[in-house]
Amino acid sequence: MKVVSKLLLVFTLLFFTHGIAIAASQQDLNFLYAIRDSDEVRVFEMLSQGANPNATSEGGTPALVLALTKGNMNIINKLIDTGAEVNRPQYPQGVTPLMIVSSYSSDYEGIFDKMIRAGAYVNQRANGDVTALMQATGKGNYSVVQKLINAGAEVNVKNDRGYSALYVARAKGYTDIVKILRDAGATD
Repeated sequence: MKVVSKLLLVFTLLFFTHGIAIAASQQDLNFLYAIRDSDEVRVFEMLSQGANPNATSEGGTPALVLALTKGNMNIINKLIDTGAEVNRPQYPQGVTPLMIVSSYSSDYEGIFDKMIRAGAYVNQRANGDVTALMQATGKGNYSVVQKLINAGAEVNVKNDRGYSALYVARAKGYTDIVKILRDAGATD
């Protein structure tokens, strides 16, 4: 019994230390490893052979979320182009690809625009009732805040602690973001 427990522990550590939990199938696992390694050739080849662009690790990380954390724009674009669900959250946190992109710098603006065109929900909430607008505001990402508002983001939503994007912008001293939120109807 001790041998089985040790093997299970080693197996679990092996997968988690490499950033990917066990996927639903060996093909999904190989695909997720290729994304993790930013191996464009392998990712593109696997997609052309029918790999699932919505493969998700057993730990709850969708392929698109994994790609976003790795930052390979070619893989991110290819996943979206081949049908990756832009609203599929990472479990258990509930963070969506749009929330991740909203919290990064302007390097991801082209991806942001592509996700909006692909139907990303701008008002989807993660655990704690956090939204993409709150994420972008918290990072001081002015242009993404403006784009989220233009795409229909609700400016008066509060998280489970009672904080709105306006509160966050004020607390962080982002006066330019306070102004665009106020102009969009944000109130205290």
